[in-house]
Amino acid sequence: MKYFCTLFGILAGLCLAAGDFAAFLESASPATVIVIDQPMEVAAAVTIPAGVTVNFQNNGKLIRQAEGALLVRGAIQAPPGRIFENFDDGQVNFSESSQLEVYPQWWGARGDGRHDDSAALQAAIRSGTRRVAVPPGRYLVTRTLNGTDLNSPPLTISGAGNGLNSNCKLLAQTGGVLLDVTGSPNITIESLTIQGDGPTASTTGILFARSENNKFVEFSQLRDLTIQLPPLPEANHGVGTIGIYLIATELWRANNIVVIADNAVVMTATDLYNIQSAATKFFTEYTSTSQIAIDGASSLIGRHGPALTVANLAGLSVNDVYFNRWDGDENSYPFAVKVIGMVHRFNLTGHLEGYRRLLNVQGIVEDMNLHFTAWRVNAADLSWIELNGTTGNVAAIRNSRITAKSYNSADDRPHPLISSRGDHIGGLSDCEIQLYRHQSLEVDGGRITGNVIKADFAAPNLKLTPSEGLLSYQLFDTRGITFAGPVFTTSTAAASPAGSQPAAAKTPDLFGGTPSQ
Repeated sequence: MKYFCTLFGILAGLCLAAGDFAAFLESASPATVIVIDQPMEVAAAVTIPAGVTVNFQNNGKLIRQAEGALLVRGAIQAPPGRIFENFDDGQVNFSESSQLEVYPQWWGARGDGRHDDSAALQAAIRSGTRRVAVPPGRYLVTRTLNGTDLNSPPLTISGAGNGLNSNCKLLAQTGGVLLDVTGSPNITIESLTIQGDGPTASTTGILFARSENNKFVEFSQLRDLTIQLPPLPEANHGVGTIGIYLIATELWRANNIVVIADNAVVMTATDLYNIQSAATKFFTEYTSTSQIAIDGASSLIGRHGPALTVANLAGLSVNDVYFNRWDGDENSYPFAVKVIGMVHRFNLTGHLEGYRRLLNVQGIVEDMNLHFTAWRVNAADLSWIELNGTTGNVAAIRNSRITAKSYNSADDRPHPLISSRGDHIGGLSDCEIQLYRHQSLEVDGGRITGNVIKADFAAPNLKLTPSEGLLSYQLFDTRGITFAGPVFTTSTAAASPAGSQPAAAKTPDLFGGTPSQ
């Protein structure tokens, strides 16, 4: 038998035989709380009215028949356990409800690591709820979770703890993308571990991008999240596995994340590695990628590629992040960070281990603040930072502040802080650079002017050869101040014809120094 009761000062009881939920709901009116403790069928579209709460107890559940669907305008109360049977993605809808959270267990998730929980997680994500609460368990996922084109309300997917030893994991065995949130703003993913393993391990953890249905995807965040994907160098068209793939997304933040993959994080204005969404179409006409931050004790760990790839964006802040390499060999990509194209306002600070080198610049970086420490990084003669002019892009660093220091005594061997390679070098200009023990600068090509160089030792090795304009810098080392290039004073400026370059000044400039010849 079935019972329901009203609260709010009135207590009444009615009994009905188990059967059609729509008829039962109608007969229960005007109750504000309805208790279901046995199976009932939903054979047509049914709406739970606003102000009505359905409470599931014992063996209570709804079984979909024929054209059954459920629109919840009220609320549902139930512990983690199956209350929706035979309901597929989108057939239970909370979008007009004040429902704060749902459990994938309501759709049949088991979290035992053996049963495929893809359908249950998918139904929860697309139910229109504000929060999918994932209790402790190991959830096998064999199909990409489709979180695309979700406009409202904001969605949070919240687990019960992250970390490599977490008891709350999504076992990512999709053979492609695990979670696709293309076209969805206001996505939060927290307190969860994504682990890819087995022969069908996922090759991409989470995909963020604009879609033609939703051209502006903003205000998403990751926090307390761990992603671990295996080394698969052949995956993603030979790029390898990618933990987070972010395309043309703005106002995005990650806090306290650990990402382990061949390429831990890729942030790009266009689909750099041709990883398509299977559920929606990318919007490619607007490629702005800006105001992005990774901070809060985060770790980016690459396997065979860089830990961070950045391509054509503005306003990226990577604050106090730990970079490391797992599984690498002599054939692995040697740099922790790769920059492609034009990158503006780039804050890059943290600590480096495992990788032999820090930053490979295959484009132009402007307004960068780079401050790094490291342990056991450089092999002999390898630079921390390379201007790579071999890709066809002009490689240059401009208007930046750069300091990187190793705490490994073996790095007392001479090695460049910045070097260049290839024919397309745009130079090093208007930068403030700190040199530590035995570090040098070896840049050949482009404009090399306006730099302020500081060294904590005497006479650093500066192999600076511009291919355009005149060389100029100020060097502060233990000997004092040294200048290179023409220095303007009142007398030299007055004597120089308009538009001409003066000869090197002999008189002291405003700093009281004399230019070197």
